[in-house]
Amino acid sequence: MVLTEKNEVLDFIAGSPYLPYDSMEPPPTREVEELVKKVKDERLELLLGCDANSHHLGWGSSNTNARGEALNDFIMEKDRQILNRGKEPTFMDCRRHEVLDITICTAGRARWVKDWRVSKKPSGSDHSQIRLSLTCESEQIPRRNPKDTNWGSYREELFVRIQDVPSRFRTKRDLEHAAERLGEVIKDSYENNCNIKRPPNTKMVGWWNNQLSILRCQLRKAWNKVKTAYTENSRQKALEDRRGLQRKYNKAL
Repeated sequence: MVLTEKNEVLDFIAGSPYLPYDSMEPPPTREVEELVKKVKDERLELLLGCDANSHHLGWGSSNTNARGEALNDFIMEKDRQILNRGKEPTFMDCRRHEVLDITICTAGRARWVKDWRVSKKPSGSDHSQIRLSLTCESEQIPRRNPKDTNWGSYREELFVRIQDVPSRFRTKRDLEHAAERLGEVIKDSYENNCNIKRPPNTKMVGWWNNQLSILRCQLRKAWNKVKTAYTENSRQKALEDRRGLQRKYNKAL
């Protein structure tokens, strides 16, 4: 619990999970999955410092392995954010230096975290200390106001886009795919005709920008295509596209 400058109480969960390197199952562990679900169901904020024992270029490792790929997919699917910056090793012994520790949080908590870094001070362990600061500054987020929507243009765009939504279904999977596609059409038409407006005096996260927002949105859509692919060939194609977007997103970060 954090008390802000305006005496507002903010509840969030902080933890330090260990993801075993010798586990037969890919990360995350069942306990982490349950915690992430609890946070979502109860609309809480989350901050996790993980000994992930997983490699991924997205958080600064020297390469990407199967464990890192699985963990990164989970983080993206659950809409969590990775706070790691740079490639400073978090694990060092006589054989190797590597980034094995990652800090994960919800989007709301990311706005409160500042100055994430790997400490240079001795930790008494082969893992370095991860240091960060939690601010208590209230921040307003740019958002869309439905009252500002150009409804005439919205209806015209929706009428054109909706023609591509399947209208015949033979299986439950067909119906689910059509429903998901319809949702995307409605959402895209609305967003294209209702601009995001920034409230006055808004303090934004210093490292986030519009390019990252667009890439993250594209990455989520690519992940949905993987999950709804009909054939193995189309799934492999969707996976390749998603990995390409993931590399582009990681580079932008």
